[in-house]
Amino acid sequence: MIENIIPLPYTDGEYKLEEVLTNDFDLKINSSIEQYHERYYCAYRTDHMDEYDANNFLTELDLQFQPLRHIPLRASNGNTAFEDIRLFVFRERLLAIYTYLPKTGDNSWVWHNGIGIAEIDINNGLLIHQQSLRGLAKDVHEKNYIPYVYEGELYVMASCDPSMRIIKIEGEIGDFSFREIHNAEFAIKKWRYGQLRGGTPFINSPETNDSWLYSFLHSSIYLPNGNHYSRFYFYTVCRFDPISYKMEYYLKPLGYSSTRIDDTEGNKWILKSNRIGIKVVFPMGIINYKDGLLISYGKDDCVSRLKYYNWYYIQKLFEVGV
Repeated sequence: MIENIIPLPYTDGEYKLEEVLTNDFDLKINSSIEQYHERYYCAYRTDHMDEYDANNFLTELDLQFQPLRHIPLRASNGNTAFEDIRLFVFRERLLAIYTYLPKTGDNSWVWHNGIGIAEIDINNGLLIHQQSLRGLAKDVHEKNYIPYVYEGELYVMASCDPSMRIIKIEGEIGDFSFREIHNAEFAIKKWRYGQLRGGTPFINSPETNDSWLYSFLHSSIYLPNGNHYSRFYFYTVCRFDPISYKMEYYLKPLGYSSTRIDDTEGNKWILKSNRIGIKVVFPMGIINYKDGLLISYGKDDCVSRLKYYNWYYIQKLFEVGV
């Protein structure tokens, strides 16, 4: 049975990842997940950026998803205004892509989303070797870059809709250089749920004859929500060929926030979302797991969940729905 694959509470098709994250805060928002040195690591935030500090945390889990440590995640450059960390492994080191606000003074920031990359020191929960990709930004606000590793080289997909933009990252960790290597129109014409944006890092399928890289993307549209309109978020799976830059995606949402989180979390959800009650599924992390994969995602800007997909199921989606 799928619900017994992971020793976490399971409800409505979701594993409650927040149950093994820190108990020091009510919120556990947008957790990513990565496997590194026989451990799972989750990076997540426990607050919003209204006060320029998302109070990020790093949790270390064993391979049975039991928590070993919860430590505050801080930045070596002293900037507290960062969030939504996507973890990935490169050259056998744990790295992070994250969104940040540029700091302009001791207690001042400019509200322009930028992308940073860093290594995570797992011993003390510190972002080290931090660098910014803002120099290659095409817009004032840029976030949700998708990292991928191909033949030992590191890249990020900076956008995929309406144009696909690829940045190559070269050099040593902490002394990276960045250059755009691809920028071409790539209209997502059949997706009816808003602009497709980044999500989880790309990973390889365990099948040796499968050369595609796989990720989960998200989008949002405004829909009626009680007496007002609010954003509803959706996600789907895509696959990407790093040679031809071809990308395919499943045309229907695999996940969408259709119901409120359970009653025990309901008041928290309303209060912490400024009483708007936005409906969010926000894919953040991805790992191979047993005969399939696990994705981690934030739900309703309040909690973090896991979802299991069998690889056979994922590959069949591309036979019928691209």
